[in-house]
Amino acid sequence: MRQFMVILIACGFILSCSTRSVRQEFSGSRELYVGWLDLRAADFRKYGYPTREEWERDIADVNQGLQKFVRDYMKGFAVTGASKIGERPPAYGCAIYFSNAAIDPQTSIVADISIRDMGTGRVVTKFSAYGTSFHMSYSMYSFAGKLNNACYALAYEIYTQMTESGNGEPSRDAGSEGYAGTVNQPVIKATGERSTKMKEVRPGVFVWE
Repeated sequence: MRQFMVILIACGFILSCSTRSVRQEFSGSRELYVGWLDLRAADFRKYGYPTREEWERDIADVNQGLQKFVRDYMKGFAVTGASKIGERPPAYGCAIYFSNAAIDPQTSIVADISIRDMGTGRVVTKFSAYGTSFHMSYSMYSFAGKLNNACYALAYEIYTQMTESGNGEPSRDAGSEGYAGTVNQPVIKATGERSTKMKEVRPGVFVWE
């Protein structure tokens, strides 16, 4: 049953992606830089890592996965990404910035995201996104795997923000089933406080209020 659900979700994403076009605000450049998602290396003990170095390696792997997922969704864009925290983006194209990233008890990720036109310095769009992790397959057994799945959801939300549906409006279907979505402010604040912007309808599945 779980495999069947995964197939349905994947098919839905493929059909959704096939009907989107890049929003006019992002059509001037086909260079896209994915900034570093800072999951705070100093918190290694909080997540059960014996050393900071091991958590840093997994943070790097999660960032590489996020960049790959954005690249997979943003066909036609030359997608590059940060190799370490604090790395500066190029002075051209668009850059995706992440801030206030937090991991919630369901091993999902919430982050404030902004996309900037590096040629003008203008922030084209900004939003907060919540990417949930599917607890199946590889993600059932690996903490980093669950975060990797959450990054897949974040990449999809970035895709929906940079594209539009046939009616000219950005897609809002990403949050409809609690998989990924946007809110007016982070769902889980950096302090761990849960926002009132969403509610849990069943274990690990959230919908927006």
